[in-house]
Amino acid sequence: MRIPLTVSAYLVRQTLGWGALGLVAITVVFLSQNLVRMLDKLLLIGASTSGVATIVECIAVTMLTYTVPMAFLFGVLVTIGRMAADAEILALRACGFGLREILLPVFCLAVASSALTAWLLLDVEHRARREMRTTVIAMTTQASMIEPGEFKRVGERIVYVQGRDGEGRLESILISDRTQPQRPFMIFAESGVFGWDGERGEARFRLHNGDIHLEPVEAGSTEYHRISFQDFVYSFPVKNLLELESARLRPKDLTTAELRATLARLEAGEIVPRVSRDPREYRVQIHRRYALSFAPMLFALIGVPLAMRLRRGGRSWGVLLCAGLVGIYYGVLTFSQSLALEGAIPAGIALWIPNALCAAAAAILLARARRPMG
Repeated sequence: MRIPLTVSAYLVRQTLGWGALGLVAITVVFLSQNLVRMLDKLLLIGASTSGVATIVECIAVTMLTYTVPMAFLFGVLVTIGRMAADAEILALRACGFGLREILLPVFCLAVASSALTAWLLLDVEHRARREMRTTVIAMTTQASMIEPGEFKRVGERIVYVQGRDGEGRLESILISDRTQPQRPFMIFAESGVFGWDGERGEARFRLHNGDIHLEPVEAGSTEYHRISFQDFVYSFPVKNLLELESARLRPKDLTTAELRATLARLEAGEIVPRVSRDPREYRVQIHRRYALSFAPMLFALIGVPLAMRLRRGGRSWGVLLCAGLVGIYYGVLTFSQSLALEGAIPAGIALWIPNALCAAAAAILLARARRPMG
């Protein structure tokens, strides 16, 4: 039977409308949760309004890899579920429409959603994560982490700055370093500049005109050392303090080509700086990007026959079914990913388990849906 364009356009339009509504709602919820978790970190580094806006944008972009498939499933379930509850599916069946005529336009939309998801995973997500990391570094280099007139404790270090001029230069700096109990020291400097070394994950002071006072090595010793300097660089790691891991490139920050290249180097026994040294993380990330790209198509194959069986409360049941299916899919994905990272299952198998389960469920649902549809 020829697929009627009017019915196809209606299905696509309804699915897109409800999907767009779901995308906005899901993104707002997830974005709010992520911002609440990051609030303490943003306050710690003194985030500016423009910096927060950039971080919000980057978080939203990275979440699209998950929210797009979710929103598409929401659109499918609500659209088909409402049509089934309002007897529109029954009317279409009476006019000779079968499962194929209803599924085909929705599946074409699923292919487009899968292509969008693949593009986000392979080309956009890592860029957004790197931009967010760069933004955090840029905000830190503005010295907003150091407040004049306040003692700032950084682990076993205490930093005090008396003032800051209009160009961001610090004045009258005191640094007490007791990270090595056997050799504590204090630094006094007339001025300096605070910044961030992204390559090493360190906070860095460039100090001018000051002294380093080394305390005695042994208790009761009268020996005292003082070192004067005109220019001195003092740095210390702050990655653990900020809990942002800005200096270490995680697998999600890398392009697919970089993931493959890094994995090859690690498997060859090379030591790759600034990255995780566990090859399993890179295998998981590679397979994750490809496996998640198929989610919208699998959701269409499950959602259409499942929603066609709804009779009452199509919209309400659509929301509940969406939450349940999404929870199962991503729950299995998270569990499988954990098994792959532990080495219990190869990543090439573990990350595809959710898709295999969805495909099996879709086959069963489609087989049952074809019988009553004739």
